[in-house]
Amino acid sequence: MSYDLSTVLHLFGGFLLFTSFGAMIYHQLHTGDAVSASRDKARRLAGASHGIALVILFASGLLLVWHLTRIRVIDGYPWPLWVWLKMALWLLMGALIAIIRRAPHLAKALWWGVPLLGGVAAFLAIYKPGG
Repeated sequence: MSYDLSTVLHLFGGFLLFTSFGAMIYHQLHTGDAVSASRDKARRLAGASHGIALVILFASGLLLVWHLTRIRVIDGYPWPLWVWLKMALWLLMGALIAIIRRAPHLAKALWWGVPLLGGVAAFLAIYKPGG
């Protein structure tokens, strides 16, 4: 798979992830404890989108690292700091679904905090600090 296609897949995964976060946070802000059948379906769709997005991001991210290693932008293993930080962000994004569901009182803060995490991920990808 080409570098450009890997980049497009990675961006698609990011868009899908943030769409699912928006849906889950919106659900927490506007439903409270009463969950109707249609809202439960929407919550499940957002959860499934979250999982699919994480898989796409992980696979395409590893492909991008492989491409960068192959063209000598980074020197194989051990990976530079920015790669490890992106993996830590990926783990945090995976855990956020539980935080959103179990702590509805944090929904307003997460509405603004989750896009900031996306900004950090973009910063790491563009500027590649520590490597």
